Amino acid sequence: NLRNEDILLLMRQHDVLLFPSLFEGFGLVITEAMSQGTPVITTDRTVGPDLIEHGRNGWLIEAGSVKAIRDSLEYLLCNRKCIAEVGRAAMETARNGPWEVYGRELAESVLRGDNTKVSTYAGNATRY
Repeated sequence: NLRNEDILLLMRQHDVLLFPSLFEGFGLVITEAMSQGTPVITTDRTVGPDLIEHGRNGWLIEAGSVKAIRDSLEYLLCNRKCIAEVGRAAMETARNGPWEVYGRELAESVLRGDNTKVSTYAGNATRY
């Protein structure tokens, strides 16, 4: 069991976070990594599509695709210079995220019994 500050330190010490989840609600680990300047490779079945613009502040891959994971890692091994730039953009995204609004809308959705996903990232309210 690691303390939160130790987890954040570990995130800062790594180039990227690979989070190939098949299903994840909000996925706090994604926003934690981004807040530390660690860009994330994640799937289209996480909060990633709400936060990440592929290639700008992280990378989105198809869920369940081993080939997509391999291709992303190979790309980063051959293009290591882009990691720092994408990490800075990820940190900026995390810093500017409307977390209070997102949390409020998520809580309201749960209270209503909604089975929809609420996204307020970048001011765009979208229901899935």
